[in-house]
Amino acid sequence: MDLNLKAIMKMVKNKEKVYFFYLGKYQWSDGSVYSGDWEDNKIVGYGIYTWIDGRKYEGNWENNFMHGKGKYSWQDGRNYEGNYHQDKKEGYGIYTWVKKIYLG
Repeated sequence: MDLNLKAIMKMVKNKEKVYFFYLGKYQWSDGSVYSGDWEDNKIVGYGIYTWIDGRKYEGNWENNFMHGKGKYSWQDGRNYEGNYHQDKKEGYGIYTWVKKIYLG
């Protein structure tokens, strides 16, 4: 994986392993781009993932999954803002279309 590291790289050692935490940007071969926090080559913390078709997720990540609070938007104006658990919507959220809103 060829990471374009932009700002921060931090190494933390414990008795068993060395962990790397960094802020970076990566573009996949399909054109999708992630910009944000990484830990040992995994997407963690806060970041923005943009798909080639215009979809975008901005929010929290854990172990390469959308996890925690975030906002997912589509190019046609729809968006969902709420909680995620391992890439799936969970709990309370707000789904917005161009002319209507769902709360729940």
